[in-house]
Amino acid sequence: MKFKHLFFAAALFSIAPLFCACNDDDNEIEVPRDPEEDPSSQPDTTPEATSPTEATGLYVINAGNLSNNVNGTLSFINFEKGTASNNVFFDINKRSLGGTPQDAIVYGSKMYIAIYGSNIIEIVDKNTAKSIKQIVPTSTQGEGPRDIIAANGKVYVSMYANGKVYLSMYDGYVSRIDTLSLTIDATLKVGPNPEEMTVGNGYLYVANSDGMNYGADYANGKSVSKIGLKTFTEAKRIPVGLNPTKICSTTEGNVYVLAMGNYNDISAKVQKIDNMNIVTDVTEATLMTVKDNTLYLINAPYGATENTYFSIDTKTGNETKNLIDQPVDSPCGIAVNPFTGNIYISSYNMVGGWPSYTTDGYVNEYSANGKFTNKYDVGVGPCGLTFLLK
Repeated sequence: MKFKHLFFAAALFSIAPLFCACNDDDNEIEVPRDPEEDPSSQPDTTPEATSPTEATGLYVINAGNLSNNVNGTLSFINFEKGTASNNVFFDINKRSLGGTPQDAIVYGSKMYIAIYGSNIIEIVDKNTAKSIKQIVPTSTQGEGPRDIIAANGKVYVSMYANGKVYLSMYDGYVSRIDTLSLTIDATLKVGPNPEEMTVGNGYLYVANSDGMNYGADYANGKSVSKIGLKTFTEAKRIPVGLNPTKICSTTEGNVYVLAMGNYNDISAKVQKIDNMNIVTDVTEATLMTVKDNTLYLINAPYGATENTYFSIDTKTGNETKNLIDQPVDSPCGIAVNPFTGNIYISSYNMVGGWPSYTTDGYVNEYSANGKFTNKYDVGVGPCGLTFLLK
C-alpha cells in the first residue's frame, strides 16, 4: 500500500546512473539470528478492534525530493466528489509535513505518518489532517521511520497491534507506539534497514532490506524478521531473496515478500512464506499489494520500455493478465480499495523521456475490473497510498 522503495532506488540511480522452489542462492544467506520458536513468542490471539465498513477517500503521501530540498506533502482524494486536494497538511497546520514522508496508516480516529528524513512520526486527525502530536524517536528507540501498516484492526508503522502502532526504523529497529499515551513503549532490534511489515498467523513480519548497503550489493538484506506480538520478541529470522522491501499477507495465512534484487542483474521477485516458514518463488514484480487472497502486481524494472500489470489468485494460482486498460507513465505505488476493489496506481510524470523526481505526479483510478475512471494530479513522489477508513 504504500512505493517509497522504488522512489528511493530511483533516487540512487539519478545520482549514479512461475512458481518454483527457491534456488540455492538461499544457502548463501547469512542469518544473524535464527532461534527456535518458543512459547515466549507465540502468536497473539487478542480480539481485533472494531473493523471499518467503508473507505471514503485516499491519502497520498508525497515524498518530495530531499536532495533537491522539496519537502513532502499530503494530498487527499475524495471519492464522493471525485476530486483531489493538495497540500492538505500545510493548509490546516501552516507548516511543512517534513522531509521524505514514507507512509501513513489510519487507526481509530487518527492517522500516523512516518517521516523518514525528519525522523518524526506525525499524528493527525484522520478527517482533517490537523496535527495532534509529533513523536521524535531517540537513538535508543530507533531512527528514520519508514513504514506503517494496518491489519486485523491493528496499525503497523512497520509496527502495530493490540492498541499499539509499530514502526520500522531504518537504522535497524522496530518500535512500538501505545495508541493511548501516544508514546513509544518498546523497541526491538531487527535486520539492517527494515522496510515494510505485515501481520500473518499472529506474527509481525518485517522485511530487512539492507537498503543503504548498495555499495556492497545489499549483502545483508536477505531476511524477514518474524516477531511474536505478545512479547514483542523475534521468533525467527527467515532467509529470503536479495533486498526485500514490500511485504503483505493474505486471508488464507500466507505471507508474500517482494525482494527488489539489485536493480541490475538480479531481478525483483515475489516469494511466498507459508506458516511453516517455507519460502518459494512466485513471480517477478516490482510493486505489490493485496486484497483478500489476490495479489495485485506491477513489474516495472528500472529503465524498462514496457511495464506489466497483473494479478494472481493465491488460492488457485490463476493469473489475470492486463489488469488495467490504461497504463501509467512510471508507477511508484499501488493500492486496492478493500471494500469496492477499485484500483489506484500512482506515478511520476515523464520529463524528457524520463521519470521526473522533482515535479508533481499523479494517481490513476480504475474500477474493480480495471477500467480507467479518473486521473488525479498530486504532489512530488506520490509513493504512499493510504485509505481513509470509516
